[in-house]
Amino acid sequence: MDDQSLDFGRLDVAVRTMLCPTQGGRAENQDNFLLIDCTGQACYLQDQQPQRQQLTGWSSGYARLAVLDGMGGHSQGREAAELAVQGLLQIPPTSNLGTLSDQLERLHARLRQQMHQNGNEPGCTLTLLEILPTGAALLFHVGDSRLYAVNADHAQYLTVDHIPVTRFAMMRLVNRDEWFQQAHIKPGYQISQAFILGNSLNNREISGNLDPGLFELHDGNLPSFLQGLG
Repeated sequence: MDDQSLDFGRLDVAVRTMLCPTQGGRAENQDNFLLIDCTGQACYLQDQQPQRQQLTGWSSGYARLAVLDGMGGHSQGREAAELAVQGLLQIPPTSNLGTLSDQLERLHARLRQQMHQNGNEPGCTLTLLEILPTGAALLFHVGDSRLYAVNADHAQYLTVDHIPVTRFAMMRLVNRDEWFQQAHIKPGYQISQAFILGNSLNNREISGNLDPGLFELHDGNLPSFLQGLG
C-alpha cells in the first residue's frame, strides 16, 4: 500500500502484506500493520481488509509505524494482531520511550487477560517505530519481526529475534557464529517472546516455561556480540 494521501513529512512510507502465494499456505492473512501519519490519519487491517480512520487529538508532526505478525501455530493469531492494532490506536503519541513502553506493557497485560481463556494462548509479534517531529525515532520490539537499516551497499539488522537461540546466547551457551547460524541462516519456527503471549527469555532453565509479562533485552543482559541491538 503506497497511499499518497498519507503525510509522513520527510519520509516515504509504503507497506505490503499478502497471503502466502505457494500451495499449503494459511487460509487467512494473520499479519497486520499500523500507519499513523503526521496528521493523525491511520491505516490498518481489520478482517483482512484495509481500513482508514482519522484520530482525534493526535499531536501534529508525530507518526507511528508498526508491523505485527499473528502467531500461526496458536489459535486466533489474526485476532490477536487486530486487537493489538486497536489498542495501539488508543495510545497517544509520545517522545518518551519509558512512557511508550509502560503503555504497551499495560496493553499487553490487558489483552493477555482478555484472550487467554479456555486454554487459548494467542499472540503476535510487534515492531513499532514512534517517529518524532525532531530527533531519533523510538523503537519497541517484541518477537521476531526484524527491523533492518538498508542502504545501497548493505542491510544491517537493528533488532534481536526473541527466539530460543537468543535465550541460549544470554545464558552463554552459544557464541556469535552459532547464534547467527540459528537466527539468520537456518531459523526455526519457535519464538521466546510475543505480544499478548508472554516470554521465556527470563527463564534460566532449558525448558523455558512462559512468564506472563514482557522481558526487555538490553546491554546488561545480552552477550557482547548482541549489545547495541533492541
